[in-house]
Amino acid sequence: MLKPTGVIIVAIDHNEQAHLKLLMDDVFRAASSWERRALELELKRPGVVAWYRNPTGGTQAVAVPYGPVGGQRTVYPDVVVFRMIDGAVRVDIIDTHRPDHGDTAPKWSALAAWARRVNAGEFDIDDTLDGLGRRPRLGRVWAVINNRDDLLFVDLLEDGIGEQLGTIAETGAGV
Repeated sequence: MLKPTGVIIVAIDHNEQAHLKLLMDDVFRAASSWERRALELELKRPGVVAWYRNPTGGTQAVAVPYGPVGGQRTVYPDVVVFRMIDGAVRVDIIDTHRPDHGDTAPKWSALAAWARRVNAGEFDIDDTLDGLGRRPRLGRVWAVINNRDDLLFVDLLEDGIGEQLGTIAETGAGV
């Protein structure tokens, strides 16, 4: 099991510090071993200073609506990873999901659209990630698929990916 080490203080600039709060006893409760493998791979990447197991609800969750108006649901990406890049905190979003589930394409399409809006400055992300201010934007937003012994990472910020997923969602085809 992977455990965070407690409160980590990351210097953002000379005048300000951000506190990345992690629960001491929190563990990543993965539904499958491949979800745990995805997190383990992320934690080995350069610059990782903390991670957060995104809950499936509540005020502390990163939550993105998807689906038609009047029938909207919510996707809660699995993990938020904090990396230090060139002296600044970058926030990565990692979501593992089975591609054969009918909600995969709509969830990932909505997540891609939301991430683009965040990176364009459309939202105050300090509403989502308390204490980090407006400086950070999302680094990576990856959908993770288990392909037998390999994990496939789909970059949801890649040009055209969100639109392709939206088309798949509209037609009802699988990912």
